[in-house]
Amino acid sequence: MKALTFNGLETITYETVSDPVLVNSNDVIIKVQGCAICGSDLHVYYGRETGIDKHTCMGHEFAGEVVEVGKEVKSLHIGDVVISPFSVSCGECFYCKIGLTSRCVKSRLFGWVENGIGLHGGQSEFVRVPLSDSSLMKLPEGISMEEGVLAGDIISTGFYSSKQAQIKPQGVYVVIGCGPVGLMAILGALTYGAEKIYAVDREVVRLQMAEKFGAIPINTATADALNIIQNASEGRQQEFKEILKKILLTKFQAWNYEDEVRIFIERENQDGHYYFYHFDKNIRLTQVIAGLRCAVPRNAIEEKLRSYPEHIEIIKARLSLDSFEVIADIGFS
Repeated sequence: MKALTFNGLETITYETVSDPVLVNSNDVIIKVQGCAICGSDLHVYYGRETGIDKHTCMGHEFAGEVVEVGKEVKSLHIGDVVISPFSVSCGECFYCKIGLTSRCVKSRLFGWVENGIGLHGGQSEFVRVPLSDSSLMKLPEGISMEEGVLAGDIISTGFYSSKQAQIKPQGVYVVIGCGPVGLMAILGALTYGAEKIYAVDREVVRLQMAEKFGAIPINTATADALNIIQNASEGRQQEFKEILKKILLTKFQAWNYEDEVRIFIERENQDGHYYFYHFDKNIRLTQVIAGLRCAVPRNAIEEKLRSYPEHIEIIKARLSLDSFEVIADIGFS
């Protein structure tokens, strides 16, 4: 089959690789019909994350048709059209049972093979999906393949983060970094009732899109974002302002164009354990166990699929679109 594979720093190759085969009895094989590029792929491409084997098939955002099923697969059948989250989950461990499927003890990320171990990704003609019953979701009727691909990561991440922020109409909200996920967080916040939301970035095109969505743009290259947001919040939440100051100073000045924000502050809790306060794609102070990479659970994606028709119409209305535009359509044939 044809695939896009990693072959070194800033080197992605379009090449022929072996077709995937069923390995475990709970595997399925998907014929990929739609896929996308995530910021995580760019971390590998630019060398910010290392260890991936050469010739690894890239990508963890994909949707397609089930063409083979393992003998113990129960809920999926040949011909089903499905979407995949960015990682697999077992559905049986402690974390899965409490809804934190992204922390599953058997979790593996698509598009990451290291020392021969891992999962090839979905920027390929076919992909093997283990733990398929508890990982894949059927695409509901009325949702296009392009919309389904977005639900597997980008829209679910943005909307889930906005939901975690416990939006109140009278609140002041800030999205720092207006890449695709940041833009989806803006849409999520507005959908959940935010009336005033600031979009902070230094890329003009991103800020123009954020403003079109309904956010108030702040260009850190030309404006004092910290002062603007402090004035908007009328001096409330002193602790958060200190965190915001650190984010703006480090991410937008010292690190220049690194717009994705991840700030962890170590503190000792009353029980003597160390925890990290995590600011990631939203501004709500959330206490989590250290090591959280991405907090979006499977049930957030399922919820997004259920509410998709309504939210898709909201997005189209804000963009004045009749339908989604395909920016690039690259076939494998």
